[in-house]
Formats: sequence, structure tokens, C-alpha cells
Amino acid sequence: MGVGTFLLVKGANNLFPTFLPSTYFPQRLQSCMGSYTDMALAVTVYLALADSLMTEFFFRGFSFFNLSHLADKQFSHLFCAMIYALFTAIRTFGILSAPLWIAWTVLSFGISLLFTHLYLRTKTIYHSCMIHLGFNLAVYMTALEHLGL
Repeated sequence: MGVGTFLLVKGANNLFPTFLPSTYFPQRLQSCMGSYTDMALAVTVYLALADSLMTEFFFRGFSFFNLSHLADKQFSHLFCAMIYALFTAIRTFGILSAPLWIAWTVLSFGISLLFTHLYLRTKTIYHSCMIHLGFNLAVYMTALEHLGL
């Protein structure tokens, strides 16, 4: 699942090269890495892995799991998706153009619904972690390509 997601996002970026912002996002990534540009690939893999594991654990493994025991599952499903979309919107504010930022926020709401559905069907966060990891790796690798690393 993660490999398929990685290939899908990388393929889409090759077909539509303006999908990911090629100016501000790579510069921001480079400023975050600072003097670690010689270890760019290792830092990128670490960021992608840590981000996907932490967000999936928090939003599916902790928030949804606990909230679904206190409230209706549909409410829990929608509430966690809204919080995830808000989390994504805050993290990407100023990185993306306004129309792309709105589309990204709406898309993250839908993706969160999908991830929660996967969690409900499989009773594990493994699948959503792998998809999230594949997506993050594709986005970060594309940013590194724009930086020439």
C-alpha cells in the first residue's frame, strides 16, 4: 500500500509538475534541515516515518479509538477527520497557494475519513501508516529533487 501510494504521488507529480510548490516548500525544508543537507535522504526518511507514525497513532490509534467509546462512531469519524484536516491546514498554511491550500485541506479531510475506515475494517493502524508513509516520502523526495539533493 505504501509503495503504491509513493508511486502514485511521484507519477502524478511527473505528469503535473506544478502540483507541488517548487519554490517555498523546498526552501522551507532546507531551512529545517540546516547543516544536515549532506544527510538529506536520512533526514527525509526520518521525518516521513516519524510524521506518519505519530499522526496515525494520535488520530486513529488514540483519538478515534477513545472517542468512539464515548460517542457515536459516525460522530467520532467526522470529528477526528475535521481535527486532522485542521491539523493539516495549520501545518501547510503559507506553504501552498490559497487555492491549493483549500484543496489540500479538503483532501486531507477525505483522506482522514478513508484512514479511519481502514482502521475500522482492519482494527489496526498499520495500513494507514503505510499509505501515509508512502505519501510523505513522495512529497519530501520531490522537494529534495527541487533542491537538487
